[in-house]
Amino acid sequence: AHCSEAQQAMPVAPLRALWALRDIAFAVLGALSRANIRGLPAIAFSPRSSGGPRRGPPGRVVSIGDLHGDIELAGELLLALGLISPKSRPRRWIWSGGDTTLVQTGDIVDRGNHSRLLLQRLFQLQDQAPLTNGKVVLLIGNHELARMQNRVDNVAKYEWLVYYQRSRLKFQREWHPLGGLGEELLRRGQILAVVGDVLYAHAGISLEILNRLAPELEGDSAVQAINSIFRSAVRRSAAGVPYIGGELLSSQGPLWTRIFAAQNSSGTTGPGSCDSLAQVMDRLGVARMVVGHSPTTEASRLHGLVSQRCGGRLVFGDTMMSQGYTRDWDLSRRNAAAFEFVGTSRSAHAVYPLRASVASAFGELPQCVHVDALPAFRPRS
Repeated sequence: AHCSEAQQAMPVAPLRALWALRDIAFAVLGALSRANIRGLPAIAFSPRSSGGPRRGPPGRVVSIGDLHGDIELAGELLLALGLISPKSRPRRWIWSGGDTTLVQTGDIVDRGNHSRLLLQRLFQLQDQAPLTNGKVVLLIGNHELARMQNRVDNVAKYEWLVYYQRSRLKFQREWHPLGGLGEELLRRGQILAVVGDVLYAHAGISLEILNRLAPELEGDSAVQAINSIFRSAVRRSAAGVPYIGGELLSSQGPLWTRIFAAQNSSGTTGPGSCDSLAQVMDRLGVARMVVGHSPTTEASRLHGLVSQRCGGRLVFGDTMMSQGYTRDWDLSRRNAAAFEFVGTSRSAHAVYPLRASVASAFGELPQCVHVDALPAFRPRS
């Protein structure tokens, strides 16, 4: 098995300079006029793609982990994967992925400087992809939820100054789940998605929560029920009215939990064990679960690698690629990764399409690794 020819052949264009010029322009605008960046043309939101689950052989499927406001890296990664056109610009990305399904597993926002713009560009791709029978699935992570709950502790200083002028009220208006960008994300996004034979979640879902909130349901019906309960819980919580599904918003819910990362890889009992995971996957009719959220292994922290547990049935895709983490452009490009398969995940790969551009700094590193050869997940001690 090998990576797709499209991924191998796609050149990486120098988009970084364009974003650097935009940063300068934003800084000048912020310093001189304190103007709201909403003056830039906003994209036209459209419900064309709901991002719901899709079964059957899906063709090429690519998932990417936590991007954390790094629009520069996200642009170069998607370009290298052949999912956006070289004609794309910071103001507008152009889908070129054909019938590919792209899954972003959450934590698009925070830490990096351009969370708002990055989310809007992904919305653009979500609208464009169906025109070529493609699809963009956006998962909601704990950082998106935190913004909808008016928490600003992980908002980058640059973004807080330039986009929101240090105004908590402006921030709340934009991210409130009953209006603005927060409402749009809640409508477009979801917390669980099944594509082909893979379940995607930001942090993973436990058997306990699945049994509690969807006790009689299986497969897509259970996934859809969990997503609906989550949306209702967020909206009703924001409105200050009673709601069910509080487990989904909690520290043990599918946006926050670290039970799968904390569980010793050899453990056979407990909510994060391989046995418990197998029951979840059997219930939902999938072969693997792919998550982000937990860059807590030596493989991800030191080497920027996708890792796995449970014989490859659980894949961790957060490689700490955002410059909001690394503070280093070359290191972020080394860490930039995706999880990819065609038709079925039985032959799946972790791909690192930007590594050729940093070979002088890090040496020759593998750009495509079969899932069976991924490093085992070992919790940080």
